[in-house]
Amino acid sequence: MSKVNSKKYLSNPGPIDLSHIRDTSEKALQRALLLQTIEGQNSVFNEEKIEWLDIELPVIITPCSRRPSIDLIGRDSQGTLVLCEVKFNNGNDSPHKAEMEILGYLAEIFLHHEELDKNNIHHPNMTHSTFNWGELINTKPRVFIIANCGYWENWQRMFDKEWKKNTDKSKALANGMRIKDNSIECYSIDIDKNYFKNQFDIKSKTKEESYKPVLNVFEWTKIDPLN
Repeated sequence: MSKVNSKKYLSNPGPIDLSHIRDTSEKALQRALLLQTIEGQNSVFNEEKIEWLDIELPVIITPCSRRPSIDLIGRDSQGTLVLCEVKFNNGNDSPHKAEMEILGYLAEIFLHHEELDKNNIHHPNMTHSTFNWGELINTKPRVFIIANCGYWENWQRMFDKEWKKNTDKSKALANGMRIKDNSIECYSIDIDKNYFKNQFDIKSKTKEESYKPVLNVFEWTKIDPLN
């Protein structure tokens, strides 16, 4: 079996536009969080400020033009890097699937961190703070799954429904939704499914085709989902 030429397939992200988007779900939340940091208003997770450094960085080495990417990379108050998977509202991805995604990205970083640093895999306009991929090898990063409250409530309802059926099959389905790695931190923010849609709708009334997502909520609550 031939080896993949990882250098050939590395992506070099261009500048990312945070202020002109149409998305009103996950991408909006990602960008709004990064904008909080850039504008000097860091998010607070369980009473600890997190500085977000970059967004949607591809780490999967593949010939495909569209590559899975880490949603957010940040740094906590102690200087430890944070890898973050973002979900929003009634998405099809269960908490367990989110866990598998973020742990898969972390495995790719461990395999290819030298090439990622050598090829400077960052967005060039994200200069407010820097990191290098090798840090993730030398220090243990924190891993977050974050979402609005509606996402967690939706999956809790589905979990409870299957668990209450009390059959082997239903309990297996319920357990398949759960996060298995106890080191993963889960957080919820109290915004509804229309939080960003309402912002986009206001701009649409003035014939504008995009908007800047703004998150005026800063406090995130740590949760223990699907238990």
